[in-house]
Amino acid sequence: MENPHRVSDHLEPWGHLHGKVVMVTGASSGLGRELCLDLAKAGCRIVASARRIDRLQSVCVQINQLSITAPSSPSSVADNGPGGGPRAVAVELDVSADGSAIEKSVNKAWDAFGLIDALVNNAGIRGNVSSPLELSEEEWNNVFRTNLTGSWLVSKFVAIRMRDADQGGSIVNISSITGLNRGFAPGATAYNCSKAGVNTLTKTMAMELGVHKIRVNAISLGLFRSEITERLMQKDWLHNVAMKIVPLRTFGTSDPALTSLVRYLVHDSSEYVSGNIYIVDAGTSLPEQYLSEDVGRFLPNLLIVEYRLSNMENPHRLSDNLEPWSHLHGKVVMVTGASSGLGRELCLDLAKAGCRIVAAARRIDRLQSVCDQINQLSITAPSSSSSVADSGTGGGPRAVAVELDVSADGPAIEKSVNKAWDAFGLIDALVNNAGIRGNVSSALDLSEEEWNHVFRTNLTGSWLVSKFVAIRMRDADQGGSIVNISSIAGLNRGYLPGATAYNCSKAGVNTLTKTMAMELGVHKIRVNAISPGLFRSEITERLMENDWLHNVAMKTAPLRTFGTSDPALTSLVRYLVHDSSEYVSGNIYIVDAGATLPGVPIFSSL
Repeated sequence: MENPHRVSDHLEPWGHLHGKVVMVTGASSGLGRELCLDLAKAGCRIVASARRIDRLQSVCVQINQLSITAPSSPSSVADNGPGGGPRAVAVELDVSADGSAIEKSVNKAWDAFGLIDALVNNAGIRGNVSSPLELSEEEWNNVFRTNLTGSWLVSKFVAIRMRDADQGGSIVNISSITGLNRGFAPGATAYNCSKAGVNTLTKTMAMELGVHKIRVNAISLGLFRSEITERLMQKDWLHNVAMKIVPLRTFGTSDPALTSLVRYLVHDSSEYVSGNIYIVDAGTSLPEQYLSEDVGRFLPNLLIVEYRLSNMENPHRLSDNLEPWSHLHGKVVMVTGASSGLGRELCLDLAKAGCRIVAAARRIDRLQSVCDQINQLSITAPSSSSSVADSGTGGGPRAVAVELDVSADGPAIEKSVNKAWDAFGLIDALVNNAGIRGNVSSALDLSEEEWNHVFRTNLTGSWLVSKFVAIRMRDADQGGSIVNISSIAGLNRGYLPGATAYNCSKAGVNTLTKTMAMELGVHKIRVNAISPGLFRSEITERLMENDWLHNVAMKTAPLRTFGTSDPALTSLVRYLVHDSSEYVSGNIYIVDAGATLPGVPIFSSL
């Protein structure tokens, strides 16, 4: 405060980065190659990494032949030119490899110049174009392994070296507007979800690594003129799209729109900048529409259009025939993670509302206990002529247990889903409740095995169960409702410390919800998510006894309290199962007493 210009007095303009060592992944072509060349022209020493070592060598040769003059400022580091060693070094790196292989490549990259000042995680793939129902498990895993797990592992091992050297540094993740809440690429379910994960990884690591003076930011790209998009840019329809839905009425070039921003985030003048998602898309994502060559798909293809038109003549027709949404007699609902906790509560509550329940989880003995309790309930069906007769003791069971491990492979999950469907001959609604938090550990101490297990359970499992249930709904031409139980940890506003994998997986669940809502609407299948905050429950009973938690609620939660899952969550699930919600899809319902509004993470030290 005594000298507010102290830092800026010693800094070169952020267009000059002489002496900085930057590692760029996916550097052999496209944007990665452009970033390497531009950063080299700014004076950086480059560690170019990718799988194709021959192409990397071509990039490095081009950089090492550049003639670059270091600025005259005494604060700058002397330029590494032909006489002082190479400016660029190639390091083979496959970001889809296992952790030990990635760590080996990172150590080789570090040793090339004895340090790394900045990492640019640019490597990534889009995958094939396919709907969430046709997408293969292999493709899903490959996209996530490359785009998200690879970015985390490279960041982890680079950040460990930065931390151990006590030097600080900058990590820049190249993301996409498809990972935002405002724009999704059709036919790219895995890509969309993986990029949502990258955005949350950015914020979680920024929160945890700040203590080591490591800043973490992301750049979410729109459509740019490049070698890859050259043919696409020649299409007249794309120009028409830009004129109609892009506020700046154009699509840019990566140089200088992206290269200049990366320079800034590498430069020391950005040392107070961390946890940001920089959107560079000419405003494309603002209208909340998505690009497709079929202009008719610009607006989400939710089932609703036909419903709205058919009901304009008689707007009260549907509601006249509906029970109150607390009554759900005849509905068949499948609930995963049903053996305990919230899953058990949802099964019991939905059964009391008249639903027939398919309770699914790994622990079949506990499931049987839930089903026995439900099948002993005395439930009276409403007298409305529109209601379906209640399935009671005399008409077969109200609840059936189906063993399901959501972390299993696709064929095993499909087999369990088919068994669940056959139990009552249909499924009207699916509640994806199964999930785990994982152990508490920082992004640097988290093991690859733990990361994979959390993602497999929380995100891949939710997608696979949804996929196979939705296929049956589509083939039966019946429509239906899918409800994903997410978490406030997956929002842009609240993150759990020590839960990197959990946070990122729940961000993926939120984007999975929106992507599937966009693509399944044509089959009259609606998809929504509920992001709960902290609730009074069997699991949190001891936590709720702590005085500090009451103090946190008083200071950070606008409603000054934490609720109970019944009725706060159970009533909302009833609504989303009920037909009165048939115009509702693609929403993330936040149920947290407003706790995420202040954007403050909860620490026991508060």
